[in-house]
Amino acid sequence: MRYDNIIDRYPEIPYFLLSAYHVWDKGLDISLKIFSFGFVFMTVGLGTGFFLKNLFKTQRPVDYDCAGGGQYDIPSIHSLMSCGAVAYIVFFEPAYALVLSVLCIVYMRSRVSMNVHTRGAVLLGAATGFVVGTAVGWVASENSLGPLEAPFTIMFFLIPLAAKNFLMPKSSSEPQLAVED
Repeated sequence: MRYDNIIDRYPEIPYFLLSAYHVWDKGLDISLKIFSFGFVFMTVGLGTGFFLKNLFKTQRPVDYDCAGGGQYDIPSIHSLMSCGAVAYIVFFEPAYALVLSVLCIVYMRSRVSMNVHTRGAVLLGAATGFVVGTAVGWVASENSLGPLEAPFTIMFFLIPLAAKNFLMPKSSSEPQLAVED
């Protein structure tokens, strides 16, 4: 399986591994704050991304079976979330932002090389993610979720796994080129 396909099917794996390392490296208290606001970022980012997809309704370069507007090209949700994560985490852990920057570039390249997004969709996703990640990171750096930290942290880890059942392509085959009528 090519790394592009792994990114497509399991985009959360590097983030889960980095999250586990963060708890070990920095401790649970700061990790709970980061992960709970990470859930806020995820919610706002995905909401914004799917709103834009349904607003623009641009055709992808290939047929790609996803629910909730995921079949549309603009913006790339993978790019939005991976680049937004960089902007978000820099408020807490600049060294981790460097690692996430590499993931962002790999994810953006993957979406274009798989031909599931145009370059414009990937760039708009990255820019949107940067704005959302910066906004949530700024709010998170100045605030606390208090008693919501634990449940939001749980949701931070559960939502990506649950979303697979609703948003990911149902077939295990690679995306197919769109056929013009």
